Amino acid sequence: MDISEINKILHENTDEKYRDFSAKLLPQGTKVLGVRLPFLRRLAKQILKGDWQFFLQYFEPDYLEERLLYGFVIAYYPVGFSEKLKLIEKFVPLINNWSVCDSFCASFKLNNNDKIRVENRDNTLVGYIVPETNIIRRFEAYETKELTMGELRQMMQVK
Repeated sequence: MDISEINKILHENTDEKYRDFSAKLLPQGTKVLGVRLPFLRRLAKQILKGDWQFFLQYFEPDYLEERLLYGFVIAYYPVGFSEKLKLIEKFVPLINNWSVCDSFCASFKLNNNDKIRVENRDNTLVGYIVPETNIIRRFEAYETKELTMGELRQMMQVK
């Protein structure tokens, strides 16, 4: 499956009502197709059966769903943390709203040893998620579980 096929599949699976609903929940100007998350998750798993490296290298996400798909491919790729970390480093700058951030974090699974490494801040994950943007800080807080919900709301200015 090449990139043009993936784009075609995404555009063929849009839901206009879902697009309109989703757009209301996201920052103004977010480009939304209206493809539902379960479909994106299945598509990510299909991509992993093929040339996923080519996909991650050349796919340039523009729409919300393209960013989600890109993140899901990384999240579902079954490798160790240190190898996956390289892919995460490339993805984090593409996180431009809470939906991409939360969906990616909810899909990203670490084994117990990796979770300890993240929570103890003894690896490079902290090095690129500390920059002072809300989305990246939100990713940091979610993954390291070091903030209470109240602190997270305050940081994100959620009332």
